[in-house]
Amino acid sequence: MITVLMVILCSSVNAQMFHGGKSQKPDKQHKKENIEAMKVAFITRKLNLTTEEAKVFWPVYDEFEARKKELNQAAVSKYRKILTDSLTEKQATDLIDQQIIQAQKMLDLRKEYLVKFKQILPSKKIAKLYDAEKNFRRLLMKELREKRKEKKDK
Repeated sequence: MITVLMVILCSSVNAQMFHGGKSQKPDKQHKKENIEAMKVAFITRKLNLTTEEAKVFWPVYDEFEARKKELNQAAVSKYRKILTDSLTEKQATDLIDQQIIQAQKMLDLRKEYLVKFKQILPSKKIAKLYDAEKNFRRLLMKELREKRKEKKDK
């Protein structure tokens, strides 16, 4: 049931986002929601999640994504404040150190959630998850480039 709903949702969102369909609410939030829905459908399909797996997996995955987003937002706001041409050697050193600390925090988070994912899914599906995330990002970037090119050509 969930898989069928995800496929239908993905098809609808895919038509709206990538094939020029007009959405009823063209603001950024709506686009983000569409992309998230497409991601859910894409990953569900690639992992071939059962209904039971999906029920347990998605809340944990959403929590993981929210925590990753928090980490990234905190880091980006720090970097933006510091990155200027007038950066001192000390500030540059601190920035580099913070980047390593940030990378370690992200790795620690991934390790924490790997343990949680292993309680829900077989390792084969977890490996497919990481691949599906990369493939989805590539697909989005490709579609973005194509849309930009189309706008530029007009």
